[in-house]
Amino acid sequence: TVKNENSTFESWIASKSIAVCIPCLNEESTIGAVVEDFQRIFPLASIRVYDNNSSDATADVAKKSGAELRAVSRIGKGNVIQRIFEDSHEDILILIDGDATYSVPSMADLLKALWNSPRSMVVGSRNPTTSGQVFRPLHNFGNWLISGLASLSFGHSLKDVLSGYRLFPRTLYKSLSLNSQHFDIEIEITLQVLAMKVPIIEIETPYYARPSGSE
Repeated sequence: TVKNENSTFESWIASKSIAVCIPCLNEESTIGAVVEDFQRIFPLASIRVYDNNSSDATADVAKKSGAELRAVSRIGKGNVIQRIFEDSHEDILILIDGDATYSVPSMADLLKALWNSPRSMVVGSRNPTTSGQVFRPLHNFGNWLISGLASLSFGHSLKDVLSGYRLFPRTLYKSLSLNSQHFDIEIEITLQVLAMKVPIIEIETPYYARPSGSE
């Protein structure tokens, strides 16, 4: 039964066009590894790096790693993600930050969740792998506060509304109308998805501290 299920899942993946879109700002020390990890795991996926006016060698490293590079001049992560949604037409859109803090191999679990619930937004809920400081100051409090408000407003319990690791079917990401220009973009996406009564599935994934030299 497990073998048959895996075969069906693999057939489903093979039938889908997949885009991996990576918003980036000054990630020259990490972006190459993120791109290469996806190339190994999803060699048929389109991998696009969206550079938001980096002052370092992010763009050069991304191109040398084999990603398609696109420039976004309007500063702000929200502006970058709006551009990503406008550009993309694939069946499945994967969003992931370029700082190498997310587990690329966990994408298999996120994809299986979408396979089982094809209308959903799937979120990689971050589980820090070290006991030291991984999240930015006030991050845990902000996540707790916003998650609590979402639960009160929509009756949907969430753990990680600020995660930058997300999976969307085309029918969903093309239905979103976003206005946020900066780092509140994940909150806006979550609230719009909840308002649309689309399921949100959180899959716990490892979350790593930024590599040495990455800021």
